[in-house]
Amino acid sequence: MNHRKVNQFNLLFIVLLVVTACASKPTTTAISTECIGSFQDFAYTIPENGLPYLTSETLPPEPWQFEEVLPSSNTNGSPLISAVATTRSIDGYVEIWINRQPYGSTYEIVDAENYQYLIYRDDTNKWDVVSAQVEDSGVFVDKLFVDRDGSIWGRNVWDDSSAITSKPILSRYNDKTKKFVFDNSVQNIPALWKDSDPSTVDIPFWTDVLLDADGEFWLFAHTDAIYNYNPDTQAVKRYVEITDFRIKQVVLAPNGTIYFRRYDDYNTAFSLQEGQLFQFLPETKKIESLDIPSKRWPSFGNILVDRQGRLWLDTVGWREPDGTWNMIYPNPWLYFWKMEWEEDYRWATPHVILENSDGRIWYEAEKGMAWLDPTTMQGCWFTTHQSSLVEDSDRNLWMIADGRLYKLPLNP
Repeated sequence: MNHRKVNQFNLLFIVLLVVTACASKPTTTAISTECIGSFQDFAYTIPENGLPYLTSETLPPEPWQFEEVLPSSNTNGSPLISAVATTRSIDGYVEIWINRQPYGSTYEIVDAENYQYLIYRDDTNKWDVVSAQVEDSGVFVDKLFVDRDGSIWGRNVWDDSSAITSKPILSRYNDKTKKFVFDNSVQNIPALWKDSDPSTVDIPFWTDVLLDADGEFWLFAHTDAIYNYNPDTQAVKRYVEITDFRIKQVVLAPNGTIYFRRYDDYNTAFSLQEGQLFQFLPETKKIESLDIPSKRWPSFGNILVDRQGRLWLDTVGWREPDGTWNMIYPNPWLYFWKMEWEEDYRWATPHVILENSDGRIWYEAEKGMAWLDPTTMQGCWFTTHQSSLVEDSDRNLWMIADGRLYKLPLNP
């Protein structure tokens, strides 16, 4: 525990708040046979050893459908992890692209064969495997984007300790050769920034990339600028300077606004801070800092903008487009007590990862995955496995659990 000096009155006040919060904490009763527990169980409690729903792993239950086992890997001994990256509709069928790479990846060329994309066809149930390496170089694709004509694009990264100094931040997948190829039109956009401070272990900051509904890329180069790239015209525009910013995450709103979170080395207050969230308006080329609530809010890991333009901060709450804040965290003082005083970091919030087409918000954490229906504020903790989620053009959700691909049909 932190040994902080507080007067007895303040300490008693905090203790009373925590006791009240603990007494009113959410029930652990499952809301249906499809759920391990409720969304409240998942988001606002810490399961202790011995609870029945954590004595064994729980795979995604019905209506999730098992689809296929992932192909075996030709690993050289490095443990590999797999994550659903994207989907695309092509020639009447759907492809599901799955990123597979070594755990704790540093993109070393000696592991080149283990950086792959598995491609699953939903019509034939067949797999294909392509390399994530770009043009047989020491550069690899770590994130995928699908443009309006179905072309696959990738963000490029590499071993930042290697001799590679500058490569284009984007590459494009060639369907004929089944290889990623550099897009040299973006050669002058910085791909990487590294802190020269040895105390930070030279953490690499790769340029953040978004693809908007018009098929144009927005690239946030740390401590440099925000760029726009039109692949059709190959025109690159330097929009606005961000020389004082390192970016934690960028998300695109339905109206074209881009929200981003500023990187902070240490948030010792464990709470939402002034100057942490920003809004970039491409039409006016302005960056505006978002006003934060007067009430102290717990900190968060991810942000997401839903179809109504609400900015979600994990399981803490959301901001309306008009600037109104709505907290859903039931006992914030319990969070602050656990995180700030007891230093029990298991109480960190689950991460928001997706809004699907029926409006549900999906989350992942070490304990598994859950969804929340914002209209009813009810949800379901449905698996103990963690996975990325993507939705295809036929309204199917896809995820991976225990080396297997699962599908959730959303159409009635």
